[in-house]
Amino acid sequence: MSTAPAAPLKKQRLIFLSLSLLWCIIGGSIGLNGLIKLWSWSNQARTDIQEGAPSGVIVHVNILGIFVNGVVITAACAIIALLAAISILVTVVWPESATRSLKAQAGFFNTFNMAVLSNEIVYTAMLATNRAQITAFLDGVELSPQAVQLLITATGQSYKYSEQHPAVLLAIFPWIPVLFTSILVVILYVAARRRDRPHATLGRSSPDSEKTLIYKV
Repeated sequence: MSTAPAAPLKKQRLIFLSLSLLWCIIGGSIGLNGLIKLWSWSNQARTDIQEGAPSGVIVHVNILGIFVNGVVITAACAIIALLAAISILVTVVWPESATRSLKAQAGFFNTFNMAVLSNEIVYTAMLATNRAQITAFLDGVELSPQAVQLLITATGQSYKYSEQHPAVLLAIFPWIPVLFTSILVVILYVAARRRDRPHATLGRSSPDSEKTLIYKV
C-alpha cells in the first residue's frame, strides 16, 4: 500500500521559497527607491521648466501612468516576500499544515506573481518608449504642444523615462523574482499532486483483489 509523503518536495519548496523571499525583498527595495527618485525627478522637472517659462505660465508634469505600474510591482513583490516568509515558517514548524495548503499557497503566489509580470511588461514598454507628460497653461488655457516643446528644449532635457537610472533598475530586477516565483508555483503544484495521488490510488480496488473476492464467493 502506498502512502502520501509527509512533506512532498519539502527541500525544493524551501529553496525556492528562500530565493523568492530574497529577490522579492531586493526587487521591492529597488522599486521603492525607484518610485521615490521618479517622483522627485518629476517635481524637479516641473521646477526647471517653470523657471524657464514666461511669467504666468503654469507647468504640470504627469508621470502617473508609469508610477502606478511601479507601485503595483513594488507592492506585489512585498506581498510575495511576506507570503514566502510565512510559508517558510509554516513549512519548518508545522509541515503538516504546509502540506495541506499546497494548492492554496500555489494560488496565492501565482496571483501576485502574475501581477508583477503583467505590470512589469507594461512598465518596461512605457520606460522604453514614453516620457513624462508635460503640459503648460496660461490664464487657464492650455498651450500648444509646440509651445510646450520649446519650454522643454530650453531646459536641455528630454525627460524620457529611459534616462532615469532608478527607473531603469525597476524594469530589470523584478524579472528575477518573477522567474523564481514561477518555478516555486510549479513546485507547489507538483507537490500537491504527489500528496493527492496516493489517496486516489487507495480509492480504487485492484483487479487482483476483485478476483480474490469472486473466488471466495
